Amino acid sequence: MVASLADSPQNPAWLHNLRAHPDQVRLRVGAATFTVTPTTLPRAERDEVWERIVTEAPDFANYQRSTDRVIPVVRLTRGA
Repeated sequence: MVASLADSPQNPAWLHNLRAHPDQVRLRVGAATFTVTPTTLPRAERDEVWERIVTEAPDFANYQRSTDRVIPVVRLTRGA
């Protein structure tokens, strides 16, 4: 997940919530709901993944160019 909040200088509130309560994150896909563990990617890994993201969704590259912060990327890993 990309924590962009467009080109805002601040991270979105939901990112703070994920970090504060990582054990309470649920994801719904269609009718299925399951527990996931969020992990904010470290910079090197984020930069690698970022290239794929902006290839598929170029607006994120525009957002990054318009802000001084590094836009975080969060991996969601499905729980057991």
